Amino acid sequence: MKETTLVEKFSINALACTLATTATHPIELVKTRMQLQGELTKSYQKTYTSTSKSAVLIVKSDGLKALWSGLSAGLMYQVVMNGSRLTLFDNLSCLGVPAFPAGMVSGAVGGGIGSPFYLLKTQQQALSSLNVGSQHKEANVPMLQWFRRELKEGGIARIWRGSPAQIARVTVGSGAQLTSFTKSKELLGPVFKGNWFLTTAVSSVVASVFVVLFMSPFDVVSTRIFNQPVDPVTKKGLYYNGTFHALGKIWKEEGSTAYLKGLRAGYPRHALQTILTMTIWDALKNFYESWQNSM
Repeated sequence: MKETTLVEKFSINALACTLATTATHPIELVKTRMQLQGELTKSYQKTYTSTSKSAVLIVKSDGLKALWSGLSAGLMYQVVMNGSRLTLFDNLSCLGVPAFPAGMVSGAVGGGIGSPFYLLKTQQQALSSLNVGSQHKEANVPMLQWFRRELKEGGIARIWRGSPAQIARVTVGSGAQLTSFTKSKELLGPVFKGNWFLTTAVSSVVASVFVVLFMSPFDVVSTRIFNQPVDPVTKKGLYYNGTFHALGKIWKEEGSTAYLKGLRAGYPRHALQTILTMTIWDALKNFYESWQNSM
């Protein structure tokens, strides 16, 4: 059998994640809006409540198309981040590295590489006539135009601003996701008598719980840091100096429950994203392996 190349692995991994993201993007957008409302205050009126009501409100305010704001940046983020993350995880696993450190290392690398796309996605998803969170109207441009302007104004450092928060987010989330998914498959494989679909689907459900449980605080922090207003002179964020400063400030100003903001949309989004990604990922790998064997 012909050995799968790095390019082939990357393509399979990236395709699995982009297919999943196309379906989950509107829920991700609602989650982002929920995480931004009531920023650094305990007294505020909720604009976004349940996932379904929030989606209806967004459509009424900004049109149906608004639910897919930031999709191009979101898809590119999946290609770059998850294509790198899952490919590196596969390679580390083949070298005998345990799932937990392999998941965290691959998450850190993927999160760092994909950070600029997540920055743009977050700012585009936050744009609304409802004005919840900082409104970066300059982000409402095609992706290449945004990159050209940002690089011209501040160089490489400007498009990677806030990347430590994103690295922390994906490191924790990836470690939790891939470890729980891998271990669940090992335990459930004999239970489902080798049925790869049932094993993968149920393992994905288990993994989604761990992702949400461990990643939520870092998810909120990452969204806040990427969407905070920037000082026009210093080009630095006005609210948060970094990941740990944001964690502390959010706790102080909003309370510990703020770390779970957006969870109403966050859990279904992460659950569906994990289930679709892991299931499609395994399906594509099995299909590609069968196709190679038939050649």
